[in-house]
Amino acid sequence: MGDFVASLRARTRQDREAEQAAAEAGDDYRVQVHAADLANLARLAAEHGVRLTPATGQAASANGERAR
Repeated sequence: MGDFVASLRARTRQDREAEQAAAEAGDDYRVQVHAADLANLARLAAEHGVRLTPATGQAASANGERAR
């Protein structure tokens, strides 16, 4: 599960950064696209028992400990 969690973490971080850049550029469409991507990543993480922290995109296990 390590590679899967690392991939979710990286993709979430990238999408959050892209969403913020789009917001700063005033590109509402891209903001919505990245928000949808983030929602899909959150759903995928939840289906596999991976909890992503809101601010960092870091993955945590279901019991609240950081995943390795």
